[in-house]
Amino acid sequence: MKKPLFKKRAGERVFDYLEENFPGVGGRLPSIRAVASVLDVSTRTVQNVYRRLAEQKKIRSEVGNGTFWIES
Repeated sequence: MKKPLFKKRAGERVFDYLEENFPGVGGRLPSIRAVASVLDVSTRTVQNVYRRLAEQKKIRSEVGNGTFWIES
């Protein structure tokens, strides 16, 4: 069975959720597990989105402190 055309991919939903709910430079992002649970996607999907955002220099992770937007 084909997916409906209007349904977004899991990674796109993760990115949209982060931008809509945690906007602004300096904003703290939720944990990977929390995002995966809210959106009912795999933690691997969320990890991939976080990794891509880090590669694009849009987020920064601090061990033991969290992940933060550094660019909108």
